[in-house]
Amino acid sequence: MNINYIEITNFRQFKEKMRIDFSCFDSNKITIVFGESATGKTTLIEAFKWILYGKSDYNNEYNHDVASKIGENGKTAIVGEIGFDYNNNSYSVKREKHFVKRNNKLKQDSSFDNYIFEIRITNRNGINKMYAKDDAKRIIEKVMHPSLFEYFFLEGEKLNKYGQDMSQGKNGQTSPFSRAVKGLLGIESINTSIKDLNVVRDKFMSDFVTMSNDEKTVAYQNSKRAFKAQNEKKLEIMNKAKKEEEAYKGLVKEKEAEIEQNASAEEKQKRLNDVNERISKLKILINNERDEIFQRFRNDGYKYLMKKLVKQSRDTFDDENMMYKGIPGIDADAIDFIFEHKRCICGAEIKENSDEWNTLIALRKNIPPESISSEITKYKERLSSKEREGELFYKSYISKITQYENHINDLNKEKVKKENLDDELRNTKEVSNIKKRRDEYQKSADKNKQQVNRLYFEIENNKREIEKYDRLIQSFEASNKEARKYKKYSDYCSYLIDKITSLRTVKEEEIKKTLSSEINNMFKKFYDESVNFTLDESYNIHIVDKNNNEIKTFASGGQNVAIALAFISAIVKVNAEKVSENDLLNEKLNSELYPLVMDAPTSNFDPTGLKNFCDNIPDVTNQIILFVNNKDGKLLKDSLTGIIGKEYTIQKKGTYESVIKEENYE
Repeated sequence: MNINYIEITNFRQFKEKMRIDFSCFDSNKITIVFGESATGKTTLIEAFKWILYGKSDYNNEYNHDVASKIGENGKTAIVGEIGFDYNNNSYSVKREKHFVKRNNKLKQDSSFDNYIFEIRITNRNGINKMYAKDDAKRIIEKVMHPSLFEYFFLEGEKLNKYGQDMSQGKNGQTSPFSRAVKGLLGIESINTSIKDLNVVRDKFMSDFVTMSNDEKTVAYQNSKRAFKAQNEKKLEIMNKAKKEEEAYKGLVKEKEAEIEQNASAEEKQKRLNDVNERISKLKILINNERDEIFQRFRNDGYKYLMKKLVKQSRDTFDDENMMYKGIPGIDADAIDFIFEHKRCICGAEIKENSDEWNTLIALRKNIPPESISSEITKYKERLSSKEREGELFYKSYISKITQYENHINDLNKEKVKKENLDDELRNTKEVSNIKKRRDEYQKSADKNKQQVNRLYFEIENNKREIEKYDRLIQSFEASNKEARKYKKYSDYCSYLIDKITSLRTVKEEEIKKTLSSEINNMFKKFYDESVNFTLDESYNIHIVDKNNNEIKTFASGGQNVAIALAFISAIVKVNAEKVSENDLLNEKLNSELYPLVMDAPTSNFDPTGLKNFCDNIPDVTNQIILFVNNKDGKLLKDSLTGIIGKEYTIQKKGTYESVIKEENYE
């Protein structure tokens, strides 16, 4: 498909009739339209959409200036036309929308058929044929379905969003993107054919049953159909379970390989766990010992600190002049008793002022309370006791300090062991976690296997039921040839359905594999990253690193655009190739090359990305139309020299008017 021209009048800021003729030559396949922001580049994308499908992202497509100058009952119209070549025919698509001003507002003009939509198709022999309205709509949807439009007529912001959604796997089996891909590659047409064949088959079978006019046959057919429907659903579920089982088995193998790779780490991890446990216990023990040492010092430390004072006291009281000079066992009360009775304890009389009397007086002075010698003796005994207590405290305290220091040393040794083990385990994975994941995957694989086995037996049982009803139906089949003819038609439809379904499955897998390869090839031309792109059954993109680990957050703005361009480029390339050697599929699989029309595709690229874009985008398809901002213009022109066939500039004449001028390009 090549777009030859677009012509618009009174469409948004293009008040006057404007026309762009696009370059369609392989050697000069690129047309560039330059324009500053708000001049109308995006408007041109919307003009394509409006002409082809009668809708755009604007509330009003008409030019505001023209609308404001129309008087009451005045009329105006939006006119657009696109010319393109498709499947060896030339197409001219024209759309008009007429308005009349009523009560100072533009409304659709009901005085005549205000909405004109028609297509003129010219074949290679120059024969023209006109189509209008619904017929024209069906033709456009066949040439390019509306779901495909936004992937070949691309705006910069949407391009970035498509890439972001693709890189995060946000498409899904029923998403517009998935349907668009299937539609472009012809898969959706095949699915439609299968559905149509099912309808035809059921109609033939219904006719057969009606003509055979047998209630039992009807009942048997209904039962058989019910079992077949069950088997189709069960088979679909079983195939999905098989894929999931294989996927989980693959994950189990990966985890077992990781376990083997980290086997030595498991033993080191156990040692590390023991070390951590000992460190924890030692810290608790050391804290308790430190608290105990402080507490003991607070309670009994003075005993050791008094040791020197105690010794000095003892040395002082050991002086002879301070020795006790009294009579052992005799206290002051006893001597006072002798003085009072004037007799010795032996019975002899003692006279006052005699030698004996004076001797007792001298003794009396050395006996408490008049003498401290006996108190000194007792005090010295207490000093000896305190000295012994101080020695015992010192020995016990030193022992506890030594024990505390030993535990500190033990803790430091364990910390060194921990550091060494941490270093050895730093680049290894926690084996227990790996084993846990492996067991989870194995459990999931076993669960899917059980489901597969259960469904297999259920399907086999249903097959036996179907065979039973087949035999019963055959025994009750009507004898007339007309009924048997419809039965044969129904059987042939079933054969075609099975055949096409099988071929579609094989072909779709081939297409996905080729798409993945082309996406990787194209993306690496933009960015040299160590990643790979894969497609799942829903056409979601999954990004994995060199170790096959999925990457959830990957792309920048420029990389998002590169992903989207890589995907779309891959689709274009795969679509353009002869996709099947099977005639049955070739009729449905599309092989037309579509052009790429892009608005500001390089706005998110840095200079390197922009250069890579220019180096590789020309190889994507046979026609490329670029609407670009002037800031990217010079580098684009310099990089695309030799393959630019047409060049235009959009110039702003006023708030509501822009014009398009063709530049002389050599």
